[in-house]
Amino acid sequence: MIKIIEYGALTATRGGVESYIYNQIACLSENEKNKQIQFDFLVPSEDKKLAYEDELKGYGCKFYRAYRRWKNSFFGHYVDLYHFFKNYNKDYDIAVGNYLDLQNINFLIVAKLFGLKTVAHAHSAHAARNSKYKILVAINKVLGRIFIDNLFTCSSVAANWMFGESLVKLKKNHYFQINNRIDAARFRFSLSVREKVRDQLGLNPTTIVLGNTGRMVPGKNQLFIVDILNEYLKLNKDAVLIIVGEGPQKKAVAQKAAALGIRDKVILPGSQSNIHEWLQAMDVFIFPSLYEGLGISAIESQAAGLLTFVSDNVPEDINVSDMCHCLSLNKPACFWAGEIDKYKSYARKDTYDIISNTGYDSNACKDEYLDIYKMIKRT
Repeated sequence: MIKIIEYGALTATRGGVESYIYNQIACLSENEKNKQIQFDFLVPSEDKKLAYEDELKGYGCKFYRAYRRWKNSFFGHYVDLYHFFKNYNKDYDIAVGNYLDLQNINFLIVAKLFGLKTVAHAHSAHAARNSKYKILVAINKVLGRIFIDNLFTCSSVAANWMFGESLVKLKKNHYFQINNRIDAARFRFSLSVREKVRDQLGLNPTTIVLGNTGRMVPGKNQLFIVDILNEYLKLNKDAVLIIVGEGPQKKAVAQKAAALGIRDKVILPGSQSNIHEWLQAMDVFIFPSLYEGLGISAIESQAAGLLTFVSDNVPEDINVSDMCHCLSLNKPACFWAGEIDKYKSYARKDTYDIISNTGYDSNACKDEYLDIYKMIKRT
């Protein structure tokens, strides 16, 4: 059996990285021949419940709450990692570090010193970096030549930004672009689910629902979505906005909507486990991110048959259907609203086959996951 310890994979919010991890493990665990693989998680020594924790435990995953965060105690972080691998290094073959930036690869350094094969997985293509963090990133790109055996990435944009072209070139024989796949069947358009959710929300059948899902942070640019709704209401008064997710920007979004006098038009249900059902209730998905490693939410929206409008800062890999439209963030909210209004007569359609054929359906790629981990273990 291949045994993998994951680091940096989960927070308390069901965001893109968390969804990728869950979808990957779910698809591997549900395939009889893939019982050869075990995933466990090394997480901070905190009590908070993590996204998908219960579901992952149901698939047999173990959780070790065993380290102090490196930003709180740099040396304490190293000490905790040392003690963990001293006790458990014989239990694992591969250590996977999931990163939004390369500021900290301590986990991979210690794992490598204890004899594990190491993987750095790039999940983002941007992060705010002051001079201190720029230095750390530069140092870790050099250390990565020694302590990182394999590179995973959700897109070439994310790989080049996080690892740098030099490290990518050096590790070219151990470089894997792994699509952030989803269970496409789960997101397949369902009229009955759409009607159920809209009834629960008290929405009229004719109401246009603009939507967004994901972590509510500045990079997702959800304040701009409120501006778009405000402009769209000038074209169609029978419209609302649903943003499904949690994060520090949630309060700011509510406050902005109130300041514009449209607070009653904005629904903020927080983090939800049934994202696929919320998408059914929507008519248009808006994804104006300032940056993305890939943007799995926009894959999910297309899988649900939704018109999807993304910013020009989202990697082109996200465009997997004719429902995806890329707009410039240099254009004002009224322009975005006008473009959305052009498709008001759009007829929702089943896109299951489209998503499956583009390599984003996790159920169609089970063997690929296992083959990659097999190769890493034996090389």
